[in-house]
Amino acid sequence: MVPEFSNATIVLLGTFDPNAFVPDALAQGKVISKKEAERVKFETLVRGHIVHFRLSWGELLVGPNHFQIGTTGAPYVRICDFATKALNDLPTKSVVTAFGINLECHFNLGSIKSRDALGRKLAPPKAWGGWGETILENMHGNQKENPKHGGMFLLQMRQPFVEKEISGWLDVWAGPSTRIADNMGVFFRTTHHHQLTPQAKEGHEPGQQRKLPIESRPLLEFLVERFDASILSAENIFEGALAN
Repeated sequence: MVPEFSNATIVLLGTFDPNAFVPDALAQGKVISKKEAERVKFETLVRGHIVHFRLSWGELLVGPNHFQIGTTGAPYVRICDFATKALNDLPTKSVVTAFGINLECHFNLGSIKSRDALGRKLAPPKAWGGWGETILENMHGNQKENPKHGGMFLLQMRQPFVEKEISGWLDVWAGPSTRIADNMGVFFRTTHHHQLTPQAKEGHEPGQQRKLPIESRPLLEFLVERFDASILSAENIFEGALAN
């Protein structure tokens, strides 16, 4: 099933100088073109505190402790290219301590009935005993045409992982979509969080080939290595949940 709306983001945590990522600086570093820099639409600009603007294909938000780049359309990989080029090529003092690869998709299921059927599959009311029976009655009784009737509201699952020098977790959320008209939609969202293991932080040797501090490099390398796989995994999870 093809989503009606989607949004992919990369969120980097650490230390950042928002002034280093204004459009003119990005153009000077050839992260974006001069024409792109001239066409950006600012949402917020407070020198030294926050820079937030929209590109023709995405949105950048940088504060002292986070760097976020997102896009609402494929190819999603361009946000990975943007983040790594900006952090590797610009003369900044950025330090990356963790990152997340996030995907959110909204699907139109065609009816409230189909949406509720998916909710019952993902979170069976009968598993909740007598209260679950009340929820079922609310879904099937005289309240079933009420778009605010009971049922699954927000479901979250987590899968921790340790891989190479990286540890983290994959969180998956599901719930009714507020973006699909007539209460006929569902959204899925993944947050794929990555951070260095304590052993990796202690064991890395300094290098001279890049501007980034040593603790940032393995994280950025892993972001490039795993970005496509993370997005594909999220899409497969969504498809699996939607399958009959």
